[in-house]
Amino acid sequence: MANRCVVTNIQWERVHLVMDVEFDEQVAGPCDFRLVSQEETIQLLSAPGQSNTEYTLRLNVTVAGGRHVIPDGRWLVVPYFGGEAQDPAVFDPANAAKLNDWTKIFPYAGGRSSFIVRFDLTEDVDNPTFLIRAKDFANEPSWGETKGKFLKKFKRWGVNHGVIPFAFQAIYRVFRIAQKFTRHPQKRILLAAQHRMVIRDNLLMLRNKMYERGMDKEFDIRELTAWEFQSLPNSIKNWLHNTWEFAQADFIFVDDWSNFLGYTRTDEQQKVIQVWHAGFGFKAVGLSRFGMHGSPRPDNPHRKYSYALVGSEGLRDQYAEMFGMEKANVLPTGVIRIDELLDPGKIAHVKEEFAAKYPNLTGKRLILFAPTFRGATAGAAHYPFEWLDFQKFYDWCGDDTRILFKVHPYVTNRLTDYKTGTYHSFIPKEFSDRLVDMSDYLVTNDLLHVVDILITDYSSICYEFSYLDKPMLFFAPDEEGYSVSRGFYGYREYVPGKIVATSDELLAALESEDYETWRRDKYREQFCGPADTHNADRAIDTVIYRKPLVLPQAR
Repeated sequence: MANRCVVTNIQWERVHLVMDVEFDEQVAGPCDFRLVSQEETIQLLSAPGQSNTEYTLRLNVTVAGGRHVIPDGRWLVVPYFGGEAQDPAVFDPANAAKLNDWTKIFPYAGGRSSFIVRFDLTEDVDNPTFLIRAKDFANEPSWGETKGKFLKKFKRWGVNHGVIPFAFQAIYRVFRIAQKFTRHPQKRILLAAQHRMVIRDNLLMLRNKMYERGMDKEFDIRELTAWEFQSLPNSIKNWLHNTWEFAQADFIFVDDWSNFLGYTRTDEQQKVIQVWHAGFGFKAVGLSRFGMHGSPRPDNPHRKYSYALVGSEGLRDQYAEMFGMEKANVLPTGVIRIDELLDPGKIAHVKEEFAAKYPNLTGKRLILFAPTFRGATAGAAHYPFEWLDFQKFYDWCGDDTRILFKVHPYVTNRLTDYKTGTYHSFIPKEFSDRLVDMSDYLVTNDLLHVVDILITDYSSICYEFSYLDKPMLFFAPDEEGYSVSRGFYGYREYVPGKIVATSDELLAALESEDYETWRRDKYREQFCGPADTHNADRAIDTVIYRKPLVLPQAR
């Protein structure tokens, strides 16, 4: 009798399908596993279990079909010994009731569409074979179902039905052909920050390094930023300009979301590099949230990156999952803005400038409170300020301590009246001499140098702060609910400081200096990358000059 492979258990970790299998006898020689349909084969990650007959199999279902979800169809789990296919895995029919419980539905596009992974058995009564059935139900809304004013309605309907992407792809192809005859012979680098009015953070550091190295003599370096809506003709003009610039570029560095990539697919000869964040945060983002409220579509623009730059080796799996791309294309060159964060000259300048601008804060112990926003989108972003007992915070500060509040920009935007440009602070005026609203402070990272303690929740700001060897606290009253609605990457396992849930617990931890700094040290060892201030150089050398990536020894 052949050595049977039996599926014994199934579980889900966000978008990862995890299956336990067991053989009747010990496997002799190398063994690997694949999903097999009539037309395709998908490699599964496998690891030996507790005994020499057990294996655990893993598959990210969002990248199983290249940069797409598992293709529609029936799939068998097939073990391979020495490259030779064996009989497909089976399942005990006595436990068939569990199969429905393991079925996973991933709704997206506002719940109109869904991707389903269902488990089943063949009709062989004596030895039923285990089946995985995958189906993507894309249900695009009709014109009548699309809400909003005409332009917004047309944009939504046009994207869903392919009208706008087809038009922009056609224009892009024409511009791409034209660039062969109209362009300067230098290769072109495009720095695209389409959600910001100026180049900043990682892209700014990258641009500065390029000019410092004299690359502007070798390359044509261009920049793209957001524009304010003025009229439909103006928007069309700007979109055509963006399309032209993208079509002209050889290297495209993007920071955060790129609208252009949502409409157009670039040539394989062009390299698109995402430099956003690249540190370790706890909240699930991108395709890690596939199937959750506010889920991205399976054909998300994140799929279109040639490379993503991240902070360290320990972050490659997380970002590959977030962007729905191969781990091999996630490069641990180091977070570019860390170069500036650790630059001694920059640090001295920031402290001097801060002291001059805020003389009333000089000599005080400063605590930065910088939480992330709540809500699925920028338009729904908010923070529950009712969690904060401002009176207790004020009394606790006394004469020697000040708490600086820097909420997420999405929250700041919602507190601003755009008709008048007036910002309405969330801090009551009677507390504003000790509790300071720093929402107008442009560069959050600069604040990290002047404060003594950081209080945050699920924000990735803790990544930068962990480089500075200062204590942190994590104020998370909604930890359980946030985990359900947003999703986490092992919050309690990795958090680099003590977690508190109430204002009283927060003040007690501050008073006793109970920060659990050992967590920060562990976090830094796992996720923080090079601290030699050469991350921008590594990004340039690895992506543009195609040099092998060489990392310094751990700090």
